[in-house]
Amino acid sequence: MVRKYQHKVFAIISRYVHNHAEAQDVAQDTFLRAYSGLAEFRAAAEFYTWVYRIALNLALNSRRRNARRR
Repeated sequence: MVRKYQHKVFAIISRYVHNHAEAQDVAQDTFLRAYSGLAEFRAAAEFYTWVYRIALNLALNSRRRNARRR
């Protein structure tokens, strides 16, 4: 799962999180959440679409957190 999608997921996250180290953390968190939520995955959906949404939501949350800190 990670090998197949890691570059795509990191690219999505990098659009919203401009700090490289933080983007890596968000990407890692994305795959941890996807792995722990596999039981909730509906096979009717594409797997990448599901992982994409997890990555996007986490990236946006990270961006909001950083905006509040400033």
